Amino acid sequence: MPQPDYVIYEISAEGVSVWMANSNNLQAARIRVTELAQKSAGSFAVYDLRSPGKAVFELKQEAHDQPH
Repeated sequence: MPQPDYVIYEISAEGVSVWMANSNNLQAARIRVTELAQKSAGSFAVYDLRSPGKAVFELKQEAHDQPH
């Protein structure tokens, strides 16, 4: 099985990163982040495993934007 190119993390309000999913392409990773964001108030970051370092995509959410 091939290794994924992208990894998705949820970042809690406290700054803790939690692995959520892997993806083989950036478009699929963005779609998955959108799906995850509908279920969680956290922020998300996508990293390219081929060039580690800075996130290639981020979705930052404010807690008050989420329905109660």
